[in-house]
Amino acid sequence: KNLYYTKTIADFFTEEETLLLTLGSAIEASDFDNDTIFSMCNITKQKFTRLVSNIFIALPNNTYITTAHWTPPADWDPRSRPWYQRVIAAGNLAFTDIYEDMATHELMITIAVPVRRNGEIIGVLASDINLAELKSRLFTDGDSNIDLFIVDKAEHFIMHRTLTPQDTLTAADNGRYVPCRSAILDRTTQNFSAVINNEGYKFFTTYFPRSGSTLVIGMADKDIYEILTLVRKKAYLFGLSFFSLFLILIFTSGTRISRPVHTLIGTLNNI
Repeated sequence: KNLYYTKTIADFFTEEETLLLTLGSAIEASDFDNDTIFSMCNITKQKFTRLVSNIFIALPNNTYITTAHWTPPADWDPRSRPWYQRVIAAGNLAFTDIYEDMATHELMITIAVPVRRNGEIIGVLASDINLAELKSRLFTDGDSNIDLFIVDKAEHFIMHRTLTPQDTLTAADNGRYVPCRSAILDRTTQNFSAVINNEGYKFFTTYFPRSGSTLVIGMADKDIYEILTLVRKKAYLFGLSFFSLFLILIFTSGTRISRPVHTLIGTLNNI
């Protein structure tokens, strides 16, 4: 399960990165006309709505182009936004922490990349990640006994079955995750045990350095025991069935072989 969920998240973010980097390269090769840039961003957004909810670009001269139907206030400067500043500081792709969008007031994460010309950064291209798509990939009814979630560096829940990004590891669910908070925020890939509400749990964490988020998978010890018991029962029944089939095959083969052998022995005795 840990490998499955880790790959699901890694693949999702890789798709986001590849989409934005490809669009950025196309913009860099264009004539850099505002209408052209908008058309390229809008076409990409319409084609990949399942991945992004908005695509936008900010230029050093305070030009802001967005696929959202939103006109920023006169005093709004995109260069002051975290997604712009992080890319300028890093000179590379960057993720924001989860935040409230000024236009939609929805909570989201933004991924951004630099747009270059002649080796110099001339703008920042960004997209808002469609968290609903990621949630649909992660959560299935069959995994309801698994405590699965993603948290950011500020310990907000990016993804959880019931909790929202306004919740934190410390305050959520009456402090349910306080016993394992420090281990979860350790920014490493590890597994550990914790006692939650007087019940033993096993946790597995995977840290994603590029996004700064941590995948957490937890399961109660009793649920793990039940699953292992079920697996053992299935293995036993499979082994028993295989052994029975093996005996039948031997008996059948033995019967077929014994007849010509007895015939041969009878013939030899008559010589």
